[in-house]
Amino acid sequence: MVEQKRTGSYYTPPVIAKFLCEHVSRKLIGKEISVLEPSAGDGVFVSEIGACQLLGTQALSITAIEISNTEAGKIENIHVPNHVSITVVNEDFLNYQDCCTEKFDLVIGNPPYIKLSYLTDSQIRICKNINSAFDLELVSGVKNIWSSFLLSSIRLLKNDGIVAFVLPAEFLQVNYAKPIRDLLLREFERVEILTFNELVFEQCKGQDTVIVIAERQSNEKGLFFHNVSNFNRIGDNITFVKHDSYSSLKWTSHVLSKEQVNLLEKLSGQLPSISELCTSKTGIVSAANNFFIINRETIEDLEIPNFLYKGIIQKSSLVPKGNVVSNELVTDLAERNTPCYLLSLSGINIASFPKLVDYIKYGESLSLNERYKMQKRNRWFDVPGISESSPVLFFKRSHKCPRFVLNETDFLATDSAYLVYPKLGVDPRSLVFCFYNSLTLAMAEIQGRYYGGGVLELTPSEFKGLPLPMSEINAEDFDNLSGALSSDQEFARLLEKNDSKLLRHYFPDISHHELKELANIREQLVNRRQRL
Repeated sequence: MVEQKRTGSYYTPPVIAKFLCEHVSRKLIGKEISVLEPSAGDGVFVSEIGACQLLGTQALSITAIEISNTEAGKIENIHVPNHVSITVVNEDFLNYQDCCTEKFDLVIGNPPYIKLSYLTDSQIRICKNINSAFDLELVSGVKNIWSSFLLSSIRLLKNDGIVAFVLPAEFLQVNYAKPIRDLLLREFERVEILTFNELVFEQCKGQDTVIVIAERQSNEKGLFFHNVSNFNRIGDNITFVKHDSYSSLKWTSHVLSKEQVNLLEKLSGQLPSISELCTSKTGIVSAANNFFIINRETIEDLEIPNFLYKGIIQKSSLVPKGNVVSNELVTDLAERNTPCYLLSLSGINIASFPKLVDYIKYGESLSLNERYKMQKRNRWFDVPGISESSPVLFFKRSHKCPRFVLNETDFLATDSAYLVYPKLGVDPRSLVFCFYNSLTLAMAEIQGRYYGGGVLELTPSEFKGLPLPMSEINAEDFDNLSGALSSDQEFARLLEKNDSKLLRHYFPDISHHELKELANIREQLVNRRQRL
């Protein structure tokens, strides 16, 4: 698995490769065709495009780039008809594209999925150069190699060419891909996106997949989507639905109608964002929670005084019910011997605590001190960023719906949560309560990203950008919130009540139909994420 992450080689199922080759071939019939496969892998696209009967006997030249010697050798042995020629280049595409002057009718394939941490310095440098060549300000620089493959492929297309790629679904979701999405709309007259209800790559559990087909010239222009319910029958009943390409919402909103998108944009644009109501920061990154976060029994065994640790919530499952981290809750965690105390050793001479010294040596026997983040510290066991607790916690990952939690204790949280500090005059209870309405939750579904298991995640900027209909609420309203979060039926009733109360405060003329539509939108987006 580590080797697969390093090479980014997740080979495309033949049924998808066959569909994609046939689909784009219908757009290329009637002329000699030059094809580029920038990451040929096992050769499935080379084989399928070479054997595609829709192209008849028109001349077809395929250039297949493959970094692996073994796979390149396999591609050279692929049998194709006489009118098809294959040139195999055993090279990293990042190097190849830098010198290539040829333009192609079609660039097709499944670019590697390699995160920044697995890229070489040379690859990172080339990726940055590619971004600069397109004058793109990609958020936080290079994140993954697939984006550079896509950009280079666009550059290598003819003026009437087509690019057809299998991409991670983060293409639709993440902020760093927005400049690329915008570029596609500028460079191509027609962009088709196919999404899937199923995981296409079983070995890549957390990542959904999309197919992107972009045509430089087309009689029917625009941005189009189609959802595939069963990828083994991907060719059945393909019906593309046009999407508003000028919408300010992420392309994950494609499942909504134009009227629904307009409603979300109209309302959310008139509400304060979370960043206007509070400040927030990522929770504590220990880089080894199992070592640094200990239970009451370990504290006693190591004879650690209370000024050497702080209470901490590791994950949202430790707050199983309701929306409050209370003193009763953390007392219960301690009594159940749950690891909920973070070692806080910065500035401490640990030599005064012999058993703690032995524990640190134990950590070194596990090679914890050799981890990347540990090596950046003055002392590997000094966890940085330990601060005061926050009145509110937001857990960045969720399943049913995001967890916004009042913190009545001095406990911190790990980076599974954001530490939220309401601004002057903003009541923490009201902030938490007002988060639970259909508009804010629907925008969380759109602005966040979701993974194969149905988990929703919001990055710091996505969280801060959410609209929130802030109002002062009373103690009784807040007390009712905890019970409503533990039951689907009660939660639906809560949202209906909150939608009417909170949204009417900002929009007195909002209709019952619009309130109902907001509830439908939220449910529709949640069902899409959870594949219901």
